Amino acid sequence: MALAYSTSSVLESATGSETTGSLSFTVNSGESLFVWVVSANTQQYASTVKWNTTESLTGSVQHTLSGFTNTQWWYLASPTAGTHNIDVTFGSNCEFDFAAVTLSGVDTGSPIGNTGTGGTTTGVTSLTQSLSTANDNSFILWGTMINGSQAITVTGTQTRVQNYNHTVSSGWRSEVAYTDTSTSGGYRDWE
Repeated sequence: MALAYSTSSVLESATGSETTGSLSFTVNSGESLFVWVVSANTQQYASTVKWNTTESLTGSVQHTLSGFTNTQWWYLASPTAGTHNIDVTFGSNCEFDFAAVTLSGVDTGSPIGNTGTGGTTTGVTSLTQSLSTANDNSFILWGTMINGSQAITVTGTQTRVQNYNHTVSSGWRSEVAYTDTSTSGGYRDWE
């Protein structure tokens, strides 16, 4: 089965001071679940991400920029199919959002190949990130977060699946996109 993007959805914290978030989401048979988590407290990463109450997702990459904004990718290769909740828990109060994405055709034995992070502080108008895929016919999931509500423009080989503005307290914009690759090697995308 070829890799394919299936669906996505977003949850935003209702206040700037919460420890949990729960999003009802549907995963079909044969799909894998990926969750992009963004929070705005110093070193405040999600401590657990669960599907259907008992199935724990695995954290694959995390990144902090300037001691304030935190981003993470979590995944579950073979979740129970159906409509259930994605529950994200933090160690202390914070402002957050998260986006859930499903892909079909994922290698359930080894769903994550290479990972990478990058970022900068202030005074830039574009971001770039390079990544080398481990295998032919891979998907690259990109997650971008900016502090501010200005638009994020996708260029290069990306296909945007979520672009949302978090407006509760701090105000930032996040995006999830993917690149569908046919051959292994180096890829670079930007906003």
